[in-house]
Amino acid sequence: MARFQGAAIVPASDVLDQRPRIPVVRAVSTDKTANQSSATSSIQLQTLQLWRCFDLPSRSVHQGLVQSFLQRCYPWAPVVDKRDLEYQDGSPVSFLLIQAVFLAASRVSSAPSVASFATSEHFYERAKTLFYWSYEEDPLKIIAATILLQWMNPGGPEDVSLDSSSYWLAIGAGLARQISLQIEPSSNAEGSLRRRLWWALVSKEQGCVMLATYEFSARQLHLPYLVTLLVKARSVSRTCQISSSPTAVLTSSFVAGIFEDFLARNEIQFLGPIVGFYLLAAGVTLAGLLSHQPLHLYVQQDLDIVLRSLQELAKRWPSAMGVTRAIQHVSAATGGNGKQNSTLVWLDEDEERLFEGLHPPLCRLWEPYQSQCAKLPTSNQQDQDFEPMAPVQSPEQITSRSADFVGAADHYPSESFGYNGVGDWFLRDWSGDLNWA
Repeated sequence: MARFQGAAIVPASDVLDQRPRIPVVRAVSTDKTANQSSATSSIQLQTLQLWRCFDLPSRSVHQGLVQSFLQRCYPWAPVVDKRDLEYQDGSPVSFLLIQAVFLAASRVSSAPSVASFATSEHFYERAKTLFYWSYEEDPLKIIAATILLQWMNPGGPEDVSLDSSSYWLAIGAGLARQISLQIEPSSNAEGSLRRRLWWALVSKEQGCVMLATYEFSARQLHLPYLVTLLVKARSVSRTCQISSSPTAVLTSSFVAGIFEDFLARNEIQFLGPIVGFYLLAAGVTLAGLLSHQPLHLYVQQDLDIVLRSLQELAKRWPSAMGVTRAIQHVSAATGGNGKQNSTLVWLDEDEERLFEGLHPPLCRLWEPYQSQCAKLPTSNQQDQDFEPMAPVQSPEQITSRSADFVGAADHYPSESFGYNGVGDWFLRDWSGDLNWA
């Protein structure tokens, strides 16, 4: 798999918004005598056979892979017609699509029978070879395959790679523009699939998810909601310190609680790489409270869960290793500074509404944090150590206060945390308040 170091990856949103002209190999006829010589057809066929692109698993392995795909992958990527997953006259409707489906399913399956037939890398190489040799003619199936090939993603986001998810997203977006996928079709025959393909491309970079009915999926739906609250809470913190934002602290603990359940059920293997950013946001926020001694034990337990989750995630998504290094560096920079902030405040009425419907036991910090807030002096009983709430400040104001915070941007630039992948803005834009506690 080709990989290049030291270059930036263009965001997929730029691909969707700027309508790039991405060169792709034109689809050729499956009739090996049309539009090409018999010699070329023979070479193409031999190449595909060398890569074992036409190898299919036994009935039981096929059914197991399809079941894994429908249960673990399809709710988040409903980009195939389920009828295309079955064989017709002993062959799949599309070899490209079925190999891509097998790839996605193998990433969330631990069945020994699957591994004995082929690894995820094998499925990926077969689908990629079929793609580059333009074996499939149907553009909708080709676009669906580019979405499913993103389940491989062998490197971190900081690497430019011909096998990364952002690469395949760019290819899929380019094809979608070429066939005007965003335009509502005049016929309803393919309308549903076209809409699902388009919005799957749009939502890929944003980490959006689609509704599912089972509990594992419901927990996943909570994650983007909680992290959105966390990011928003940091931007409107009532002081310059993250400990003054109970929403940020509690959402981080909720995220850790959800991942604790994932670990207990061995479900980390079924998650996509976007959860690495969720863990980054929660881990960095929790690290800011390490030096607050009354909460240290609870914070450390949540932080350990975050790091263990990243360790498991890295087994399938190497990008998680960079997130781990970033959190460890932030913990070292903020956890031993000896400063203890006394400006903890509890949720106000509007903030409490944000947590309605969530299960408080998932949040390890809920009760101890609330207890610490109750012990603080009120506005009429402030002592000399209590810092009154400051007005909301912009990121520029925060990062300019290097004399006030040991963790200011010029002391701990984001590059020093060993991470410049997806979500590095979370460190770079707000490094001024890394010394939260």
